[in-house]
Amino acid sequence: MPQSFRLRPFASLLPVALLSCSNGPVAPGVPTVQEIRRQQQIWSSRNLTTYSFDYSQSRSVYVPDCPAMVWHVLVEVDTVVSSTCVATGQPASIRVTINSLFSTAINAVLDSSLDAASFDPTYGFPTALHYRGPPDAAWSEGVAGFQN
Repeated sequence: MPQSFRLRPFASLLPVALLSCSNGPVAPGVPTVQEIRRQQQIWSSRNLTTYSFDYSQSRSVYVPDCPAMVWHVLVEVDTVVSSTCVATGQPASIRVTINSLFSTAINAVLDSSLDAASFDPTYGFPTALHYRGPPDAAWSEGVAGFQN
């Protein structure tokens, strides 16, 4: 068989491989850095430095200390003072703040790993951030039960 026929199946994959590696425009539905900064301004205008929320992650990693991967986080003066696993009540080392979620979202837009985002309509903070990844490595994080 001529060599060109043996390469044909692989040649058909080349455009797919090139497109998946490109740093082209962000997919529709993904916020821009400016849109995230607008939400951050809404959050900042509330002048909230003491608050609590339930922080969750969804990923293909098992966390034995907190199997449901939901933690209650208490923030005072923009610093996490405690975090506990909601399912077990055990202390945790989660150090996520609303401000750190904004930073993570902006960095994810810049490196094209943010797949989707939603924000609280009143306070502006991210309620869900969904990230791209290789197969079985995409993940998300979210905020629920916010109290100030």
